[in-house]
Amino acid sequence: MEAEERCRRQAADAQRTATARASENAEERCRRQAAYAQRTASARASENTEERCRRQAADAQRISNVRYEVWRQKENSAFQYSSNICYESDPLIAIGRMTLECNFCQALRCKGESPGMCCSNGKIRLHSLQASPEPLYTLLTANYSDAEHFQDNVRKYNTCFQMTSFGSTKEIREAGFMPTFKVQGQVYRRIGSLQPLRNEEPKLLQIYFVGDKDKQMIKHEDQI
Repeated sequence: MEAEERCRRQAADAQRTATARASENAEERCRRQAAYAQRTASARASENTEERCRRQAADAQRISNVRYEVWRQKENSAFQYSSNICYESDPLIAIGRMTLECNFCQALRCKGESPGMCCSNGKIRLHSLQASPEPLYTLLTANYSDAEHFQDNVRKYNTCFQMTSFGSTKEIREAGFMPTFKVQGQVYRRIGSLQPLRNEEPKLLQIYFVGDKDKQMIKHEDQI
């Protein structure tokens, strides 16, 4: 009964507050908001470190609960599709058209997207694309026989380098279960010979070649 009475009291309080605020004029609303802001500032100014941490943790938990409740209503909704529901107008899905322009990089974004996702508010700057080095540039742009052969078969040549070795200058490992591979710094790829050198064990891409080496090389050359 106590829980039921508490719920009734809270509902009545909320109704009275809503009624009182609905009858406010602009001046009364400004005075109330200013008084509330002053009380909040005074209360926070008197907090010690422990109290501030507790308040911030409680605020974060409350925001998390509100966000979770909104998305919880969508749980399994994909299995309950209804043609009578206009999903595209759902505010959780509709992020608007790409009409807003970033002030730093001029990229377009939707109204519902967070600002700064494109260039982190100017912190990320992409350099202009440089011309390909020689002889790649000539092979891509010229029209003599070798260049035309390269242009016709560039996809096949590129396929030869798909299974390179991935490397980075710094790997980030976080505590607990981490299903992703996270790196920081310079990212690069390494590629060696298709076959190991004499008296060396196969490694990296070389371990995928099993069998007669001569036949494999002939077959590989024929495919190219």
